[in-house]
Amino acid sequence: MNLALFLTNRIVFNQQKGFSRFIVIISLIATILSVATMIIASSMVKGFRYEIANKIYGFWGHIEIRSFETFNGYDDEPIDRDIQLEESIKALPGVQNLVRFALKPCILKTENEIESLVLKGVDEKSSEVFSFSIIEGTYRTAQDTTNVNYIVLSEITAKRLGLKVGDKLTVYFASQINESTQLLVRNCVISGLYKSGLSDFDKIYALCSLNLIQKVNKWSTSKQTGYEVLLKQGTTDSKIKSTAQYINENILSSYLSAKSLSELYPNLFDWLELQKGNETIIIILMTIVAIVNLSTMLLILILERSRFIGIMKAIGARTKFITKLFVIQATYIVAFGIVIGNAAGIGICLLEKYLQFIRLDEETYFVSYAPIHFDWLYIILISVSMFIVSIATLLIPTFIISNIQPSKVLRFS
Repeated sequence: MNLALFLTNRIVFNQQKGFSRFIVIISLIATILSVATMIIASSMVKGFRYEIANKIYGFWGHIEIRSFETFNGYDDEPIDRDIQLEESIKALPGVQNLVRFALKPCILKTENEIESLVLKGVDEKSSEVFSFSIIEGTYRTAQDTTNVNYIVLSEITAKRLGLKVGDKLTVYFASQINESTQLLVRNCVISGLYKSGLSDFDKIYALCSLNLIQKVNKWSTSKQTGYEVLLKQGTTDSKIKSTAQYINENILSSYLSAKSLSELYPNLFDWLELQKGNETIIIILMTIVAIVNLSTMLLILILERSRFIGIMKAIGARTKFITKLFVIQATYIVAFGIVIGNAAGIGICLLEKYLQFIRLDEETYFVSYAPIHFDWLYIILISVSMFIVSIATLLIPTFIISNIQPSKVLRFS
């Protein structure tokens, strides 16, 4: 057996109760807590960003294509359907679906309440886009044989108006027909209630069929406000932006524009980006805590074993060999701390992922619980970086060993 490993094992696993053992335990606990905290913080921050971004993408798609001149309005001039354009976009790598949509401001009226909303009409073939958020009833907007118009309200709007699935309500539209504004009335039935968790959207939008808005606006079936491009799940922000840029430069005509959701809702996505800063701060603080504790531990161990160092030097051991003993001992502690810290951090994250015991105010955080998203590569990177930085830092206290003189240490011991 290697002599350095043999002596280190004797020191580490046969320590008597005392101050040095207490310091080792404290350092081990600090390392475990630091690694676990970094993994939990990273998984929760990524969970927030992943969950909220998916809600936004689920409601609007990843990229929106509309008229260049009237991009942000609720009642824009329509664009014509272009089959060739649709096929070109669907053929792009990473594109999962292309959805036609139209927007129309309206007023909902019940017996006792009145509410202004924006109806979002979507092609009936794309109903799966919103199926994830239907909490009551079904996503049904197409007319049946009785020519009933169905709409899907948000849970927030339904509560404010005192409505439920199956209730009837009157919808008023202001339409520009023959250069004059006319008030159109449609009777609708609530087929379902949705909840996206994004209160800013839920308070404004209701869902209907694209055909309903086309009829109200006297459009042909080839007209719509624009397209929504849905990319595959897990597509990165940079990939979304590059895809939007490619569509603008190579597919769209001059009167159309494609914008990513981060361009349309910069405030919300900027808030998500700020979470990265919180994650970075936590990781830096936890790393500093672990390094300070480990350095203090090693310094105390060196000073407490100064007699041992003196004896080793007296019998001919080199400073490099003695330094190796203490570095190996510290490596044991760092390695054990990182392994146990990973187990603790991942374990707590798994409990939260499946039990959801950390509850949040959905109105404020857009989610009702702390979401978890594991980035295994990032977790491995945290562990490896923690190990390398800790060992590199621990070399600093070992310089004291070279200054310990056997004659002085043994004389006063």
